[in-house]
Amino acid sequence: MNTSTRPRHPFKALVAVGAMAVLAHGMCAHANPPVDAQADARVDIVGQMPLEQACPESHDGVLAARLHDAWEEAQRPSSVIVQFKVQGVHVYDVQPETGSPRAWHQIRTAMRGLRCNGGDDQAHTVRFVITFIDPAPQDAMARVALADTGR
Repeated sequence: MNTSTRPRHPFKALVAVGAMAVLAHGMCAHANPPVDAQADARVDIVGQMPLEQACPESHDGVLAARLHDAWEEAQRPSSVIVQFKVQGVHVYDVQPETGSPRAWHQIRTAMRGLRCNGGDDQAHTVRFVITFIDPAPQDAMARVALADTGR
């Protein structure tokens, strides 16, 4: 019995080797895109903006008034860090750091109804702290602290 070491279908073997070479070349090209492709990559830079600059009506007590429902749900005294993005007049991606689902929803609703303006077409991140307190008769129920949150 004479067995040959040649492949039975040499054309199929050549096509398979060629396909492997093309695949390997394509993977290397994908891993290291040409310099021109890297220059065309879209980069989003989000700048930090203070609350009073992004939403001027937060000074007028409008935000504290809008947070009344959240105050009823929150433990007092407590603080909630809120982060959101503003792009032009659009407020989005509001993320309150609270364990109460109802307070979380109410803070998001209050922030979305606030009139803000980032001043340009760039997205800006805004971070601030809401402090919920048991008020004295003349105080607001929620106080918005404009201090740096440390992040």
